[in-house]
Amino acid sequence: HFSARRVVGMDLDSGLIEAAEEHLRSLGGVSSRSVEFRAEDILTCPLRRHDQPERFDVVLCLSVTKWIHFAHGDTGLHNLFKRCFKRTRPGGYFVLEPQEWGSYKKKRHLTREIRQSVANIQIRPEDFEDYLQNAIGFEKVDVIEPPGDLPPNFQRRLRIFRRPLEEEE
Repeated sequence: HFSARRVVGMDLDSGLIEAAEEHLRSLGGVSSRSVEFRAEDILTCPLRRHDQPERFDVVLCLSVTKWIHFAHGDTGLHNLFKRCFKRTRPGGYFVLEPQEWGSYKKKRHLTREIRQSVANIQIRPEDFEDYLQNAIGFEKVDVIEPPGDLPPNFQRRLRIFRRPLEEEE
């Protein structure tokens, strides 16, 4: 609907990828060449496809920062943001929907490993904007407030960043 030539959806959960593919088939009329779903880990998937960097005009990172933080700590979060930067073409946009710190605290007792990971977190969600600008290199563009009619656990802001255009040499 936005005249996208190509859309790639990626998730670690192959069940979610299968559900997305099934939903796409139910819509009909959408070319499998223009929409692709991948069961991949953003932290380890190839950054290059067909011998060139794979970059996108828009990279969406929705409701995953907490889970990356739980599994990989601050290092994993830093790697996620660096990989999203590399995947965003110069002049392109990165849209982030982080979970708030309160939701971390609610889930921190799932396992001993998660509890330990949460205890060691230094880069909290309220620090992400500064971190993305100062440590990663994105420019802040805007913040979109959620509609008021969403359930409380989905009242999350979308933070929009832009990868600067690379300077001409």
